[in-house]
Amino acid sequence: AAPAANVGSPKTVAVTPQTTGLTSNTDIRINGQSFSFAAGDDLDAVVNNINNNGAPGIPGTGTALTGVTASNQNGRLVLSSANGQDIKLENGAGANGAGALDKLGLNAGTTKAGLKSDTSITLNGVEVKFKKGDDMDGIAATINAASTGVTASAVSTNGASSLSLFADQDITVGDGSSGTGLAALGLTTVAPTTTAVKMESTVSNLNILDGKSAQQAIQVLDGAMQELDSQRAKLGAVQNRFDSTVANLQSISENSTAARSRVQDADFAAETAELSKQQTLQQASTAILSQANQLSSSVLKLLQ
Repeated sequence: AAPAANVGSPKTVAVTPQTTGLTSNTDIRINGQSFSFAAGDDLDAVVNNINNNGAPGIPGTGTALTGVTASNQNGRLVLSSANGQDIKLENGAGANGAGALDKLGLNAGTTKAGLKSDTSITLNGVEVKFKKGDDMDGIAATINAASTGVTASAVSTNGASSLSLFADQDITVGDGSSGTGLAALGLTTVAPTTTAVKMESTVSNLNILDGKSAQQAIQVLDGAMQELDSQRAKLGAVQNRFDSTVANLQSISENSTAARSRVQDADFAAETAELSKQQTLQQASTAILSQANQLSSSVLKLLQ
């Protein structure tokens, strides 16, 4: 899993110009962290409070707590997330929280971080391109649509988004043609290849309670289906060999039976013809013998 640093599109909102201070005490919450502003605070004071959380001597204290950096850009308050964390704004609790965001020109809700510009990376030698404004879900969807052998899942923990990559082989990550993809996604080139780790799991102990677990469940089910397909293919091949052997043996049996029949069985047509021939010869012989006997009797009568 790789944290998606710099996947942050600044959220820009209007606020009272810095020459005019807040008219009353105001409390808001940024990513769950409370901030209190005093009546009369101008824009610079608001920015300083958000960045330092009321501790000017410790720069960045507020940013460390929220992951959000505030700045004054031409009299406008700009909140940006540089580590891929969403920006969630809420009114504070109590009387000072009522309508607090309106006083600052802000709206309650969550702004998802997105890419600041078009970029790309390579996964296992395949370039995957992302568009400006893509949030973590969009980045994961783009990776999943590419033929890389890698499955991506967007994971959000305490408002911070991260990208988890799964594969049944080693994962090789590199910069794309833009040359900015790794930095934009918070990936590193120190160890561009992640060696696949074999995970033993069964269908019975899967869970889909979070994105990472659900992605692992999909991989386990895919592996189980592939194993079933492999076993079915092997059984099918064995069955085909059996069918071929049975058909061959049946052919041999039929040929042997035909040969034996030709040897053992009489040719009735030929035998009938031979019988007729012999009967005809016998009848002819009898007739000739009878005529010969009659001639002898005639000669004797003449001699008498």
